[in-house]
Amino acid sequence: MRVSALLVHPKDSFLDWVKAISENYILKRRPENIYFSEESPVWLVPSLGTFDSDEDLKAYINSIKPKLLLTEINSVTRDVSAFEPINAETFDKYFNIELRSSVVEICRLD
Repeated sequence: MRVSALLVHPKDSFLDWVKAISENYILKRRPENIYFSEESPVWLVPSLGTFDSDEDLKAYINSIKPKLLLTEINSVTRDVSAFEPINAETFDKYFNIELRSSVVEICRLD
């Protein structure tokens, strides 16, 4: 199965939001320990080559941005109501996406 990798990176605006809510909400971590790039999930998405056009790829990514945003918020706090509307526009305000065209499996447990 061919897949591509999608990585989510917070912008400073997300880290600032975490610091701002830390006084009123119970966080899963201290604000200064919220983001470590090596702990970020890697999302496996359909191979970039399976999309008919760049517009189809953009539409797919926009369709999953609310799920990505919820995952990122849930990594910080259980209270999603503390955040702005959960949609693609809000995601874009707080996060960047990095795409990798291929994923190679190099480890097997056999």
